Amino acid sequence: MSTDNSNHITEELVSQVADILKLGKIKHFGYDELLIKCPFCRARAHSLFVNIVTGEYYCLNCGIMDNFRTLDIVLPCFTFEEVTENIIATFSKPKLSGSFLLLPFENKNLTEILNLTNLKPSIVLTRNDNSNNFCLLYHFSNLQPDTRHNELIVLRLLADFRDSISKNIPSDEEVIDNYSITSTNNVFYKVIDYYSDTQIDAVIQLFDRYFKGGNINV
Repeated sequence: MSTDNSNHITEELVSQVADILKLGKIKHFGYDELLIKCPFCRARAHSLFVNIVTGEYYCLNCGIMDNFRTLDIVLPCFTFEEVTENIIATFSKPKLSGSFLLLPFENKNLTEILNLTNLKPSIVLTRNDNSNNFCLLYHFSNLQPDTRHNELIVLRLLADFRDSISKNIPSDEEVIDNYSITSTNNVFYKVIDYYSDTQIDAVIQLFDRYFKGGNINV
């Protein structure tokens, strides 16, 4: 067992998360691991292993892995790819549903930036006069603007790019006039919608109390 307790979490925290998200009672697996139903794939069987010493979790069913300390941000933003036949043709539809997120970068290496996140952009647009200035465009097909989920998706991606993103956000007109599509990934994203805003907010508040105040009593 690791002696590094910097990422240590408690059984009580895992138990309260399971209670809020209705994942059933936790089970013990060995000395320092807990087993709960996966909050992402929601398989019927308990499939998510949580190591309370390292904080790492892993689902045997869907394969998702991360640290439990980031669950409050990852949970409402968990996505999967939806392949389309032609993403450019889809974008040209007059009433495309969902929301878009444009992230600008200046004087950066595209490959290095793409390695910062697991979420591939739907489209990469590069400035015509400077290939080191580019934008990543994401499309979330079932996400509506001005919602709690939309806010948290933005926070999730800003966390990935926090030290690299540009503060200069180009207007739509500037993008149309000065940028060109250099690569496309035939993917849209759908946001997990199993849980209500009330449940998500309850998890976020729980984590705030636990990691900032050390008290998780409800």
